[in-house]
Amino acid sequence: MIVYFEGDGTRNKPINSIADAIEKALGSMGIDAAERNLWYFSSVGEYAALLEKSGFRVRGCVGGNPSHV
Repeated sequence: MIVYFEGDGTRNKPINSIADAIEKALGSMGIDAAERNLWYFSSVGEYAALLEKSGFRVRGCVGGNPSHV
């Protein structure tokens, strides 16, 4: 199986646009967006550990830092 995850603090352009719009909308209502931020981007190593804990075998990664896998 091949899977794709964004990770380690990276957000792609569409995600940035959505997150920025939500932050702006909440801010205009006096709501601290950081308190309600549901976005989470773990490191390659964190994802690998979670997958392996669930029974998957992680053999490597492309585009990330495979030294952490």
